[in-house]
Amino acid sequence: MTETPRRVVRLWIAAPHLRLGAAAIDLLILYAIAWVTESSAELFNTRGDEVLAVLPGFLYFWLLHARWGQTVGKRIVGIMVVSPHTGLPPSLRSSAIRAGFSVGIPLIPMFGWLIGLIDKFHLFLNGRRQCYHDKFADTVVVLVPPKAATT
Repeated sequence: MTETPRRVVRLWIAAPHLRLGAAAIDLLILYAIAWVTESSAELFNTRGDEVLAVLPGFLYFWLLHARWGQTVGKRIVGIMVVSPHTGLPPSLRSSAIRAGFSVGIPLIPMFGWLIGLIDKFHLFLNGRRQCYHDKFADTVVVLVPPKAATT
């Protein structure tokens, strides 16, 4: 029995400016989604419309990261979220942890914004450029590897 050779892909950690650019693009998309959701909830006099406005953001990050490792913003700037162990997009569980932390922390009364800011600032304090949501989910953000040449 012969063993199939493995293709080794070197992961290059994404620069902070790329992560911030992707975040800005994703925020624009999420503000539009939240506005539509919030407006719809108010139209129907639904209680808990703030939660309904946050749910699409959670689903956006959770499902896109788990499936492709990229949101729209990350795809545009050429970065992706991966497991540092496999180089593949994170599991549903890791993606849920990551999305829950990123979307849920700002909902904490009075201090949520500060915790979110500390989370993002941690990006500059370690070699893997991981925010706390990356550490908790065991993910890293890397440059998208080039496609393998086909012969």
